[in-house]
Amino acid sequence: MRDRKKLRIGVIVLVVVLVAALTCTYVLSIADLAYATEDDGRGGGGMIDLGVDDEGYYVDANGQRVLDANGEPIKAAEAPEAPFLNITSPPATMDVGTQTVLYLDTNLPEGSVIYWESSDPDVVTVGENGLVTAVAPGEAWIRAIAEEVRSSEIEITVNQPPPTGVKILCDESALSGLESGKTVFDIKIGDVFNDFSYELIPAGARQQGSPEWSLSNPDVATWNNSRKEFIATGAGETDLVLTIDGVSARITFRITENENLFAVYGKRILPYAIALVIVIVIVAVLISMANKEKEKRAKAAARKRRAEQERAERERLQRQQQEAVPYSPVDGRASLIHGQGVGARRVDDTIQPNGDGPPPDRPFTLDDIE
Repeated sequence: MRDRKKLRIGVIVLVVVLVAALTCTYVLSIADLAYATEDDGRGGGGMIDLGVDDEGYYVDANGQRVLDANGEPIKAAEAPEAPFLNITSPPATMDVGTQTVLYLDTNLPEGSVIYWESSDPDVVTVGENGLVTAVAPGEAWIRAIAEEVRSSEIEITVNQPPPTGVKILCDESALSGLESGKTVFDIKIGDVFNDFSYELIPAGARQQGSPEWSLSNPDVATWNNSRKEFIATGAGETDLVLTIDGVSARITFRITENENLFAVYGKRILPYAIALVIVIVIVAVLISMANKEKEKRAKAAARKRRAEQERAERERLQRQQQEAVPYSPVDGRASLIHGQGVGARRVDDTIQPNGDGPPPDRPFTLDDIE
């Protein structure tokens, strides 16, 4: 009986010890403490979340001290520092064509091999020494990788750069020197230049504002902003100035008198003169078409009147033929009676000199009268 009681007491003691060991105490070596990690989703890791008590010993989430392999509590100062790799002061944005160097804060041994990685080399590239080059507009992340640890990812946005300068351009042959950098031109009153344009420096620079054109001396020239047209109106000097996104360019015009008055005023009135000639031609064509239509209608009316007159004449002759009566020669004269009944009128016509007359068996007609 006593042996059974001792056995039960021993089992209870053993269970209590095991439960206490499993639930209340971590037994870790110093090395295990330094490299204990949990998965961060990319193969990196971090220290287990341990605290430090008032005496400087590591404690777990329950406040129990962490023991080493020998069962001794571990002081925070005794734990070796975990390896880390951090990118310091990374740029948030870069302009296309620019470069920057990334620096690392790490406790890795000297000579450790570190690699750099870009998520999109078409946007940014990074070299072995951390030199970053912005290639094209977009977004990408960069990180550093060592054998034991990786840095966090840093996001970089690449933008088109703002302009550092601007160049005025024009297709007019008289201003062809603009391409080669000429900025002063001698012109005459009445000269007209159209289709001015510009080019940002560097090529592909990011334009944010609208271009503003102006003249330094509007008394000797005019500027049409919608047509980008410059007209020299008087003798003197003026600058054509273009300003955009804080940078500007200018070209200077030295204007002198022009002895050829047509060259001065002809170019201005020529478009209006051409338009006037076109209008006159159109009006003349319309008038001609109207006159032809009027003449055509007049001819049609005249033909209609002649037809009506001819028809009336035919009807009149037919009536006369229907009203004619037979005749008999009386005293050498032809007798024709018009009408019927009372009031009939007798018409006597002379018979032909040869004495011939219409045969007695047919009626007398107008053909028998000369």
